[in-house]
Amino acid sequence: MQKFSTWMIIALDVIFWLLRVIAAYTYAMGIDFMIQPIDMNMEITMIFVALLAFILIVKRKFLGTVIYMIGYFGYFGVALFNNLQQMMTVGGMIDDYVNVLFSLIGVAL
Repeated sequence: MQKFSTWMIIALDVIFWLLRVIAAYTYAMGIDFMIQPIDMNMEITMIFVALLAFILIVKRKFLGTVIYMIGYFGYFGVALFNNLQQMMTVGGMIDDYVNVLFSLIGVAL
């Protein structure tokens, strides 16, 4: 890696990735956690796709960024849209607001 900014972006991505791994694990074990996976099968797929993207980003390949962006926009963007639509029509509970927050973080990263 040639730039400090790449290190920082990867560090933020890995921290968010670890949070998603913990969320998937706690959901599979039936433990209550502050966030729930949107779709467990897709969550596991995205965990492994993110690993591939991290390797490509570290090697400064543009393909890694594209894979990461498309995957996370497709996963978190749809959930963000659905949660916001549900909150506008029905009203939101605290779980809905937490899901929106983490979906926004996922789309931003």
